[in-house]
This record gives sequence, structure tokens and C-alpha cells, in this order.
Amino acid sequence: VVKTVITPACHAGGRGFESLPFRHFFAREQISLCLYTRKNKVVCFFRILQDLRKYDTAPDFWGPFVFPATTSSISYIMSELYTFFASPEQFSSDSILLQGQECKHLASVLRLKPGTDVQVLNGQGRTALATVQTVSKREAVLSIREMHETPRPASLPIIALAFSKAARRGFFLEKAVELGACEVWVWQGEHSQGKLPEDVRDSWQSKMIAGCKQSSNPWLPAVRSFSQGLPEVIAQAADFEHHLLPWEMQQGVPMLTLNDMGRAGRTIYIIGPEGGFSARELGLLTEAGYKAVSLGQRILRCETAATLCLGLHWWASQQADRPDAPQAQ
Repeated sequence: VVKTVITPACHAGGRGFESLPFRHFFAREQISLCLYTRKNKVVCFFRILQDLRKYDTAPDFWGPFVFPATTSSISYIMSELYTFFASPEQFSSDSILLQGQECKHLASVLRLKPGTDVQVLNGQGRTALATVQTVSKREAVLSIREMHETPRPASLPIIALAFSKAARRGFFLEKAVELGACEVWVWQGEHSQGKLPEDVRDSWQSKMIAGCKQSSNPWLPAVRSFSQGLPEVIAQAADFEHHLLPWEMQQGVPMLTLNDMGRAGRTIYIIGPEGGFSARELGLLTEAGYKAVSLGQRILRCETAATLCLGLHWWASQQADRPDAPQAQ
């Protein structure tokens, strides 16, 4: 659809034309966006574009834009809006209350005014198209215009990552959201570098919220910490449908295959620390029935291995014979 709008620069106090992202115009109300359905189509019309016709250099394609009326097309339009996060408790039947950092970002950073449309996620499958009603330093009240519910996927990957003092952990947490992780578990390994902090859940969750907003993923992965080590993790995952142990290339360990990933149900991937698994931990995993698989000949950092597992799982879940395969439009 339209991601950039070329407008007469007189709107910006100059001459010629100026190209800016569509959402900047929408937020500043310099154009009017009208959506309506007609014969299973969504018609997207910009009022300001009519004014461009009197300019000789105006593009020929300005005017109504028509595309299939699908959930993905509507989601694409909503992705052009500024996105915020609110917990389910901040949602009511017809309004949303933003507080803390989300309110600060709306009011002080973006300086959005009443009447501006935004997108709000609650991390539990709900996406709202809302309009800013009131803004103050402490809170912003939004009125809900539309609500979209996204079902939870059938294939649910859980990454159990041993704690380490890795510098690129924030990168992994954002990618975990983008790649559809159901949960991220962090556990104290016998060879972990350092001790698992008590506040790890809160600090990791805030990074995941940023990834949730960036990718517009309506499902926020839950974060759990296990200070008692691998035995606690094994006990919590005992009733999961699939148990995988990605491991450095060892003799007799098969490669991870398509058939191992993307299946319906919960699949847990146990990722060891930079120092590797201890002999006791490997014995516990073998006794619990975890399938050891290889990711290749190279030894990967723990965050790299975790990101790779999630990426492969996501790709496998999108195959035609899997329950989460994209539906034909």
C-alpha cells in the first residue's frame, strides 16, 4: 500500500515536493484516511491527494487505492501507526489507560495530541486501534475504535537458556519476540558465568516489550527464572509434548531436522551456558528423555544457538503441512 507520501512542500513552508513517511502525515492530520469495504475490497482514499492534481509534477497514481479485504491488509495499515503496550488490566470495554514509560513516550517524546490514532498491544493476542482522548504527564486515556483478536499459535516453542553474562542478550530477547517464542526460561547452570540475578525477569520482560512493539507481535513471551538449576527446569517441562537438546557436534548426535520442529504442542529447547553442560546435567537430560540434536560443526554462543533454534522452529511451523501454516488469501 502506501508507505511514503509525496506532498507539495508548501505544507512544510518551502517549494517543490517533500517525501515523508505516511504515518507522519497521519499523526499530524495533514491527510484524511478513509477506509471502507466494497465487494470484499478495502478502499483507501487520501483527501489531500486530490489537491496534488493541479501540480504538473504530481504523480499519476494518486487517488483511491484498492486491495483485498484481509486481516493482513488491515494489519499492514495499523502497522503504520505508532504502537504502544498496555497490560490486559489497563484495557476496559471501551478505553485503554497508558501510564509510566508508555505515557511518557506518547506525551513527551512523540508529543501526540488528542484525536491521534494509535495501535495498542496487550501481549495476550489483543490489538486495538484507539484514539487519544486525554494526555497528561502521568497518564493518557485512549478510546477503543476497533479490536482484533489473534489466536495463539498451535506450535509453541519454549527456550530454556542458561544464564550467562553475554553482551548481546538484548538482541536475543528482541528476536525471541519477533520469531514467536511462547516463553523464555533462564536457569542457573553449573557452568554459568555468574549468579542468576533476582530481578532478571523484570529486566528481560522490558526488553521483550520493546520487541513486541517493534514487530507488532500481539503475543508477548512470558519470562521465568529457575535459580535451582536444571532439575527445576526438567520438572516444569515434564508434560511438554517435545523435548530437544541442541548440542555441539558430538559423535552419534543427529542433525536437527524439519521433522523435529514446528509441530503442534509445546517444544522446549535446552540451551547450555558458555561453559557447556556439566556431566551431571547431561545425565539428568538423558534420563528425562531429551533428544540430543546438533546445530552443525561450529560451536555457537548460547544466544546465537537460541536465536537459530527459534528461527528454524518458526520456519518449520510455516510449512504447508503444519497447523500454523499461512492460509491462502
